[in-house]
Amino acid sequence: MLRFFRLFLKILLPIVAVVISLFIAKNLMESAPKQQRKNKPPVKATVEVLVATAQDYTVKVRSQGVVEPTTTGLLVAEVSGRIVKVFNRFHKGGTFKKGEVLLQIDPEDYQHDVTMLKIDLIQADATIEEAQAAVLEAQATVQEVSAGIQGAEAAVQEAQAALQEAQAKTDIARHDWKSFTKNTPPPALALHLPALASRKAILSSKKASLSSKKASLRSKKALLASRKASLGSKKAARQAIEARIQQAKRRLSLTTIRAPYAGRILKKQVDVGQYVNTGTVLTSIYGLDSVEIRLPLTDQQVAFIPLPENYPNEKQTATKATVSLLIANPRQQYGMPDVFRWQGKIVRTEGDVDLQSRQQFVIARINNPYKKQVDNRPPLKIGQFVQAEIKGVTLSNVIVLPRHVMRAEDEVFVISPNNTIERRQLKVLWRDDQHVVLSSGLKVGERVSITPLAFVINGSKVRVKNKNENPKKPLSSQTITEQN
Repeated sequence: MLRFFRLFLKILLPIVAVVISLFIAKNLMESAPKQQRKNKPPVKATVEVLVATAQDYTVKVRSQGVVEPTTTGLLVAEVSGRIVKVFNRFHKGGTFKKGEVLLQIDPEDYQHDVTMLKIDLIQADATIEEAQAAVLEAQATVQEVSAGIQGAEAAVQEAQAALQEAQAKTDIARHDWKSFTKNTPPPALALHLPALASRKAILSSKKASLSSKKASLRSKKALLASRKASLGSKKAARQAIEARIQQAKRRLSLTTIRAPYAGRILKKQVDVGQYVNTGTVLTSIYGLDSVEIRLPLTDQQVAFIPLPENYPNEKQTATKATVSLLIANPRQQYGMPDVFRWQGKIVRTEGDVDLQSRQQFVIARINNPYKKQVDNRPPLKIGQFVQAEIKGVTLSNVIVLPRHVMRAEDEVFVISPNNTIERRQLKVLWRDDQHVVLSSGLKVGERVSITPLAFVINGSKVRVKNKNENPKKPLSSQTITEQN
């Protein structure tokens, strides 16, 4: 019995205790008062709004490019020889002024050529003097023969007059003789025939002398013409020598290599002691007066910039598009500006569109990029990558919203006068990384939520923050920038 009693206490007593506990718990749960569930009122989202207003904005287009020289070229040797001197500024990056000497090619051979030609010129002058003396002598002879001809012509005229006089005497004597003696022929002496024959002989002699002198004159004139031709030939030879001297002097001057304009050396290709031939490239240089940057633009960007255009047979149209180059300043932590700015202008456009990128290219020019600036801006470097900000057109009477207000597919949340939400899609005229300019879809005075909202449906009620105060003011008049 004792053993049975112990077994009862060990097994049945816990079971009985559990059953009694369950019975008590059930009665307590059934007798407890039931709680009534109340539904909470819906919570309204709190939003901050921006009132749409019309204002003017100036578009600024962002692009980027590489600094390139406006004027660049190669200095080429125009004469051959050995480089005997290189000046201090002749090194990569060295600056120089217009006309400054950079290199010297050995001028000795060219100086020798000039000297020899000057000697030839002296000899030519001597031969010209001799030829001039011969011409003067021939001219004197011609004048002398001409004077003799004039005397001979006078003697001929005188002989002709004497002959005529003798002929007249003969004719009178023959007439008188016939008057007195009709049948007897007159004697020669009665007719003065010997005197007439003498006069004729004298006239023939004078004419022969005149002809001889004229022949001599022709000979002398031919000699004078020959000597004048010889003098002209010698003068032409002298001019040729002078031309050769000028050419030799020019070749001598070309041994001194001077800078054609103020600039900087881009690449040094020769040095002292090196022999160069005609056409050898000595150095690459570029000008310091200005630099250019080739900037790519999309079709949309081009539409908002007043660019210069070229038309056939017309002057290039002027442009008002200015450009600012932005260069990051790594020393801004020392109180200097975040970026350095260089001001320039769009000077021209390229006449084609890149087939791969489908972009157009414009050329911006910055004047005096190497002049020391009061704000300690560093000079622009050839090959330096820069950001560009181009001033475009001014959009008048447009609505501008912050970029972060826009949802997917250009949608915004418009807050109605009853503080309900309306999902509305807008038409965008221009957008950048900070702002959106609208062409339609939103009216002046309408409120736009600038608070991010998720899972919102049309007609949802919202609470406008600071409803007793003026809504958040719209963006002040400022420029629109576009990140390419």
